[in-house]
Amino acid sequence: MVSVTTSELNYKFHSEHAPVAVGYFTVFRHSFLKDIRIQMRYKQNFVAQFIRTLVFILIFWMFALSFAFEDLPANDTGTVFLFFLSAISLMMYDGVALWSPYNTVRRDLYNGTLEAIYQTPGSRYAYYLGGTAAAALYNSVFVVPLFITLVLVASPSVTTVISLAVTILVALSTLMMMGILVGLTAILWKNMSALLGILSMLFQFVTGTIVPFASLPIWAQYVGYIFPITWGLDLMRFYIFGAAWQTIYALPVMWLILVGQLLFFAITSVVLLAKVERFGKKQGLHLL
Repeated sequence: MVSVTTSELNYKFHSEHAPVAVGYFTVFRHSFLKDIRIQMRYKQNFVAQFIRTLVFILIFWMFALSFAFEDLPANDTGTVFLFFLSAISLMMYDGVALWSPYNTVRRDLYNGTLEAIYQTPGSRYAYYLGGTAAAALYNSVFVVPLFITLVLVASPSVTTVISLAVTILVALSTLMMMGILVGLTAILWKNMSALLGILSMLFQFVTGTIVPFASLPIWAQYVGYIFPITWGLDLMRFYIFGAAWQTIYALPVMWLILVGQLLFFAITSVVLLAKVERFGKKQGLHLL
């Protein structure tokens, strides 16, 4: 007869039931697919958002017929229309940085998904990154008709089209990192809908979206420096209008600022994730 001690039995039990480590890309893939499936579950909403994009194009065409700005290269209808098209092409991604990560965290806290994630030996950062990537892809579907319209109206060179696409991609990546920060902050602060409402307004009014950035008061321009959309928009408009567009700073400086914001938000989100994990272990996510 083979004798087995209690400690050996306990070791065997815990070994057999110990959670298996999940790879970074596996966590990212499942988080990404989960959010995409949830978004695509509501097909009527998807169609309605696509129609809304087409309505935006029509509305901004009507604005172009009525508005004139001193700080544009010209005040003809085509120039003003391109000014607004560039703005809405980036503003379609504001949800990636604000509401999508916030709503996802609140939904997953309610469903118990976050508690499961924090009990699994996998990358928490990959989980948040997967969710923001899903929001980015979903919103990109509605940016495509805007971008196509912009290209058709501006008739840019192939180099310019590539430059515009790269600008949108880098600005979007920066907004994704910002979105991870928002999601993590939502865990710590519980309800931050009022703050996100303020940030959403600032996204629209101090980034050069509605009026040229140079036309804003100096204090509003300083506030606008904080947001990636400000730099992404100014770069896009430079590539659309060429040397006729007066940029905020020299082109290399603006690219340095935008990439610098990308790195800053990425590093800050990693630091904040560590704080959230300590918070979860100490107080428990269920308390939220």
